[in-house]
This record gives sequence, structure tokens and C-alpha cells, in this order.
Amino acid sequence: MDIGKIKNTIDDVGRKANSVVDGFAAFHNFEQYQVWLGVVAMIALVVLIAIVIC
Repeated sequence: MDIGKIKNTIDDVGRKANSVVDGFAAFHNFEQYQVWLGVVAMIALVVLIAIVIC
């Protein structure tokens, strides 16, 4: 695999995710960091629930 191609793909995914979060934040009158904190909190919650269930 070409390292440059992998890096460009990761950068592209990051830009798309950032634009989606920015659009969501603008539509719902949040700051962008608040949306990212919410995403991180949801991921952490799902991981904790998965650990408890298993």
C-alpha cells in the first residue's frame, strides 16, 4: 500500500467529518467543540456498556 494514498484518505475522511460536525453545530446553534465532546461521550458510554455487558 502507498503511504501517501493512505494519508490522503485519512485526511479526506477527517475533512468530511469536520464539515459534517460543523454543519450540525451551525444548524443546532452549538459550538463545534461541544459536538465533538458529545461524540466522544457517546463512544465512551457505548464502550463502558459493552464492558459491563461482557
